[in-house]
Amino acid sequence: MDTEREKFLSSKQRKRNIEKYIHNLLSECRWNQADNSSSDIIKLHNYINNIELSHKLFQVRIRSIICDAAARTFLKCCVGHNSRHGYEKCVEGEYIYHRMTFPYTSDQLMTKDTFNNQIYEEYHRNVSPLLHLNLDMVKQFLLDPMHLLYLDAMKKLLLRLFLLYVSSVSLINILPKQLYDHFLMLHVGITILSNDNHISIYIDFAEEVINNFVKYSNCFPFEKYLGKLKALVRSATNPHEQLCRRIHEMSCFSKIDISKTILELKQKHSEVPVLRKDTHLILQYRKLKTESYVLSISSPDNCVLIQENIIIQISNILRLHDQSYYLIDHRFQNVSEFLNYSCSSKLLNIFKVSRLSSEIEEFLFASVIHKNVLMPGYEKGTYIAYPLLHEL
Repeated sequence: MDTEREKFLSSKQRKRNIEKYIHNLLSECRWNQADNSSSDIIKLHNYINNIELSHKLFQVRIRSIICDAAARTFLKCCVGHNSRHGYEKCVEGEYIYHRMTFPYTSDQLMTKDTFNNQIYEEYHRNVSPLLHLNLDMVKQFLLDPMHLLYLDAMKKLLLRLFLLYVSSVSLINILPKQLYDHFLMLHVGITILSNDNHISIYIDFAEEVINNFVKYSNCFPFEKYLGKLKALVRSATNPHEQLCRRIHEMSCFSKIDISKTILELKQKHSEVPVLRKDTHLILQYRKLKTESYVLSISSPDNCVLIQENIIIQISNILRLHDQSYYLIDHRFQNVSEFLNYSCSSKLLNIFKVSRLSSEIEEFLFASVIHKNVLMPGYEKGTYIAYPLLHEL
């Protein structure tokens, strides 16, 4: 299913009429509601319609709406988030340094009922047509990390790399200790929120450190595709017609359906020695691709964490005749805590490593916990191993 076909509309027309902008969406939802006898299902799940693709039936529902601040204001027909009555989540604010702030510690939160009934009239400019879909106009409008942290799609690549991996090493001798420790609160909190396993255990702690970061301080796929759509427009005249023609032209090209495999081995070779004697039953490869990441026998894709906090560098990838996979590697002999501010870095699987062993070992690929991003440490001969928190 092509999920990158987003709805486009020129800015002048969008600002003129929101009902015209989302007319097709409203029509499809209302048609489906008329065909369903259970109003509870509609209320809970916001089903739109059934779509058949490749002889398979998919039931589509609105899980959430993700957009930047200006688009949220437009769709919800409310004032901007920076205005004096910009009650995005909270309705009890404080005016500080010429800005309106809404601390999360307040008990007076915006709810679905207060929004639908327009209890706070200063917040609403009009009645949003999306209310006809029984959406939760508060909870289903998500504040996503791409817009809150990474400042749009293009800057996301750079800022995510800096925040999750590079910053804790590169800033250690640049920032004063007080500022560095303060920045680590954000680093630790976002690292926890970027890992599903950490969220289930440390979610309360993440909330605490991020609240402290804000207290002591003086928002992925459609934004990227929108840039491609803009590049297809040759002039300001008839942008819709131009886009429709370009998209139709691209759809005329034949597409090859490549099904995803769980493991894909690449670059077969026979140069590196193995520990096993029955070499005729072994195939050797330089790369192993999973659905989430790629491992290689060369840097920077050759570092992983396996069970019992063992961090290794891969030197060979084996596939045996029974279709089992093994990694030939060298392990780091020194694995220790990197930081201990807010919490121990070991809780986040972030380690300082050194002294790569010269001995060759063999581990089952199934013992790999995650791939590591290996950054040079601030001490000579040391490295900082970060868990890879984003996928291909």
